[in-house]
Amino acid sequence: MKKISSILLILIILIAMNKTVYANSLSDYQKQLETIKAEQKANAQKLTGIDQEIAQDLYDMMDLDSKILTFSTKLGDLQARVDEVNIKLGEQEQALQNSAQSFNSAEEIYITRLRVIYENGIPSMLDIFLASESISDFFSKMNVLSSILQYDKSLVNNMQSQKEYIDYIKNNIEVQKIQLEQLKYDTEKSSKSLEDAKDAKERKMNEMKSSQATLKAKAVALAKQETEASKKIQAEIEKMIDIGGSFSGQFAWPTPGFSIITTRYNTSYDPWNAGTYSIHTGCDIAGANISGSKIIAMESGTIVLAQYYGGYGNCVIVDHGTSAIDGNKYKSLYGHAERLNVYVGQKVAKGQTIAFVGSTGNSTGAHLHLELYKNNKRLDPLSYFGGMKLTYR
Repeated sequence: MKKISSILLILIILIAMNKTVYANSLSDYQKQLETIKAEQKANAQKLTGIDQEIAQDLYDMMDLDSKILTFSTKLGDLQARVDEVNIKLGEQEQALQNSAQSFNSAEEIYITRLRVIYENGIPSMLDIFLASESISDFFSKMNVLSSILQYDKSLVNNMQSQKEYIDYIKNNIEVQKIQLEQLKYDTEKSSKSLEDAKDAKERKMNEMKSSQATLKAKAVALAKQETEASKKIQAEIEKMIDIGGSFSGQFAWPTPGFSIITTRYNTSYDPWNAGTYSIHTGCDIAGANISGSKIIAMESGTIVLAQYYGGYGNCVIVDHGTSAIDGNKYKSLYGHAERLNVYVGQKVAKGQTIAFVGSTGNSTGAHLHLELYKNNKRLDPLSYFGGMKLTYR
């Protein structure tokens, strides 16, 4: 009898030692996974920052293109106006030249007439009277002489006024031309500045796209590392020595009063909202005011892990033994607990409080991360609660 007791004691010690080894291996692999997750988060945040910068630069470049187009249109309009002013200026130059010629002609006629009068003297009224055939002819000749002199003088004055007016208009057009040329120069300068800014944005965009490609490649590599680390954890759980025992096969819901599912098993999800997607290994249960609420054992069993477990945070694993319904062996995992209420080796009953909901480890808010293993292989925990009313978010 003593020999049998000794053998049983040795077996218990060996089992405990093996469990310690597995727990340590699990912790090591979980720390490795946690490091990878931290790198993924940092990488994803950088990637998100670059994505936002690229999006902003694309918007800025579209805005610059719009402004460049506006300035190009303005330049076209200004050039058209400059051309129009040049035509008007040419017309006024020609008009001024014609006016000057007309003025010179009128002035020459007037001077010639005055020279003739000066050389021959102004006819006296007696001379005109004697040369007249009648009184009416006399007054007619007097009116003609007066009109000629008056017309010549008026013609010269009119030509002078016309010349001065055209010269005034020409000067105004020249001022407009100078103003337009200055405006055109300023617009061309602004347009050049916009083009330079666009070129700088394009260079920056190319640099960011290169960084983006590098970060995306790193994200792919980290995702591969994450998968490998998860496989190692899975392998360690598979190597866990089964405690034995059996249970009814009817699982209880682990979070009484809370049934909102935020992430389902085996779905692609983004834990940090930063572009890094992972495959979810369980289901997440949440709800208003769930923080601090109790987590119960889904079935009776033995606690095989109760500690801070890397990305799982405070974590409990229960070995339920063999199901009385299908003859398979089951384990359940409860992650991110605020605090634990059990210890390794403790026997727990179905419905017993084993921990309290929290947000420890890699968690974005208070919830229970639940995993279920059949013969040490993960499966969807919700497949055992088909009759329960659940809310999916």
